[in-house]
Amino acid sequence: MIDRCLTVPEVGYLAVWGISNTTRRYWNFGEDEMRLGYVPKQDAEVFAPEILQQKNPLDAVAQRYQGGGFVTIDFTPPDKRPQRIVGSAR
Repeated sequence: MIDRCLTVPEVGYLAVWGISNTTRRYWNFGEDEMRLGYVPKQDAEVFAPEILQQKNPLDAVAQRYQGGGFVTIDFTPPDKRPQRIVGSAR
C-alpha cells in the first residue's frame, strides 16, 4: 500500500486503511483504496486452524472489542459508568 501511495498519479488527499485481505477482517476496502489500486494479497485465514486450537490469551472484554489487550486499559463496564440524568440542568 505504501508503494501505491508513493507511485499512483494524481489522487489528491486520501485517508485509507492499510488492511490485508483477511476473510474475518473488521473493515472493508473503500473507494479510496480502489483509487490507489491497492490490492492486498495476504489472508491470515490460512493460520486460523492452528491459532484457534490454542487458548485465547485475551479476557472477555478484549475478545469482544477490536483492539486486543489495549481495549481493557481504562475500560469501564456499562453498569459502572456514570448515568446521564435526563432533564437535569448541569
